[in-house]
Amino acid sequence: MKRIIILTVLTGLLFITKALIAQEDGDKQFYQAGLSVYYPFSTNVTNQMGPGIDLKMGYEYLLIPKLKIGGNLGIGAFDAKNPSWKAMITYLPLNFNAVYSLWNINENSRIEIIAGPSYHTTFGMGKYRLSSLGAHGGLRYCMKLSAMRELQLELSGHEWVEEMVWTGSTDLIEISAVISSPGIKTIFSKGVKPEPAKVVEFEKEPVKEVSMEKDSDGDGVPDLYDKSPGTPPGVSVDSYGRPFDDDMDGIPDYIDLGKNTPLGVDIDSRGRPLDSDNDKVPDYRDCHPGTPEGVKVDKMGVPLDSDGDGVPDYLDKELNTPKYFIVDKDGIGLWGVKEGIMTGVKFEGEKAVLSGGSYEALFNLFLMMYVKSNIKLEITGYSEDIGNAAEAMKRSVERGEAIRDYLAGLGIEAKRITVTGKGAVDFINSNSKSLDNRRIEIRMGE
Repeated sequence: MKRIIILTVLTGLLFITKALIAQEDGDKQFYQAGLSVYYPFSTNVTNQMGPGIDLKMGYEYLLIPKLKIGGNLGIGAFDAKNPSWKAMITYLPLNFNAVYSLWNINENSRIEIIAGPSYHTTFGMGKYRLSSLGAHGGLRYCMKLSAMRELQLELSGHEWVEEMVWTGSTDLIEISAVISSPGIKTIFSKGVKPEPAKVVEFEKEPVKEVSMEKDSDGDGVPDLYDKSPGTPPGVSVDSYGRPFDDDMDGIPDYIDLGKNTPLGVDIDSRGRPLDSDNDKVPDYRDCHPGTPEGVKVDKMGVPLDSDGDGVPDYLDKELNTPKYFIVDKDGIGLWGVKEGIMTGVKFEGEKAVLSGGSYEALFNLFLMMYVKSNIKLEITGYSEDIGNAAEAMKRSVERGEAIRDYLAGLGIEAKRITVTGKGAVDFINSNSKSLDNRRIEIRMGE
């Protein structure tokens, strides 16, 4: 009894809404009649019933352009699978719809999207669920059949809701075909006879003779066929007298100052792509919109950063910060190590053991590599000319490895560090045995 009351109330609300909103607004109200096929989709339905079919009647009202509201009521049956039920299950769906015109394919067809709440009632299911609130949504293809009728093909999914909680996947898939028209009579009638047109007498005007040869703007296209009269002399035109517009931006080539503009790009009245910050890089490829007036930028509109410290030159208070140094917001270097010879790194005697005074410089190198995790380090060791060449080469490699091992011990991945040894070559002091030649040089990259 409760389901019948709910169904009656919802149906009444549908037609009360029609009466209050539509009134005599006949050009905005549409009636529907058709056939629907339902297919159970989720397991909580397919184990109870098979496919079903129903007849449905509906009503829709054009609320605003492209948006209609309405509903439809059906009556049909499903084939029961459970032996304890009757052979057929009577099915009464009531759907309320919001319908939005998504895409006008042409003047005779369009695609609409539909969605809304629903109330479904079934009879012949014994002690099981007899009715349920739910929701539905899908797509509709509309094709004009005549001046007063159209065919609507709809594909939608229905979800039943128990106590306002979603359960399972879509319960039913509906495929329907209905005829829609502004009036009930025109749905079923064979045709609509138009009212005879009223004849209005007008005073006849003399017919102006149009010369097939006259070409007022001299563009080679007679005025009778010219779609762009008044084209300036010398401008190239197509067969309809329209000036060429190769980039199709709406600005003819002869006044277009931004030729070959990509499709869809915003332009000014002379066809030039917009450049909001006046940095000479158009907005459509400007990676840094809003650059202050007069700031130099690269070809992508990004302000120049000469020292690569991440602070653009126009904000940088220290323009020659060494590469990879850690800087503050003003571009001033805080800490880091310059490429080339590492100052402050010493070794004990002829060994490959770091002396105590080396760790401050090495810790700065660690901080720089820790903060900038993309840095890769190349360490090259050199030796003074003591002993034979093989011993000098071995010492230069082991001293580079001592620095790598120190950095790895602090957490820097060893794979980011490359060590090579040169031995006793490329002296920086003319005395080949000078300790100045015992040195470490570094190079950094990404």
